[in-house]
Amino acid sequence: MAELDFQEHASEFSQNDVLQRLANAIDAGGAPPSGEIKKAKKAYRDLEADQIDVFFAGKSWSEITLSSLQRDYRGDPSACLGFMNRAAFWYYVPAFIQICILDPYDADTIYETTLWHLTPSASDMSFTMFSDSTATLSRQQKEAISCAIAYMAREEDAATEHDNLAKHALNEFWGKYLPRSRSNRR
Repeated sequence: MAELDFQEHASEFSQNDVLQRLANAIDAGGAPPSGEIKKAKKAYRDLEADQIDVFFAGKSWSEITLSSLQRDYRGDPSACLGFMNRAAFWYYVPAFIQICILDPYDADTIYETTLWHLTPSASDMSFTMFSDSTATLSRQQKEAISCAIAYMAREEDAATEHDNLAKHALNEFWGKYLPRSRSNRR
């Protein structure tokens, strides 16, 4: 597959534009209650999943910040998304994307794991399973996530010579949801 030219899209959005688009796309009233955040119960007790359920229960995604995770969450913040069920994952992933945009260096491994979970070949799902898991997202939500990832890719390109994880997520899946460039609209 040809590599997507994300720069034409990413350059149209400031950090504030991307964060506002993300906030506008997420249902503010949809915070999952306790017991509906972690993946299905297993035959054994999973302490990390239990901690995630307690920490996130009833919280709006916008309440989740790097500071709150570091201060109040007792486990590894970078592991949180991996223990959530699909509905909770898609509800809270904007918080993790926002953390990555606002504090990419302080976020440390949250940055990598968030993008890992947003890249089909890197996550533990096949492309079809990953694509199916996004079926509950609206077009506006998919565009908001793709714009945020494009912004991250642009920032990552400017800051490092290493593999651009955000660009990989765009090329593999999210690029098709980028809105048409303003310069290409007529």
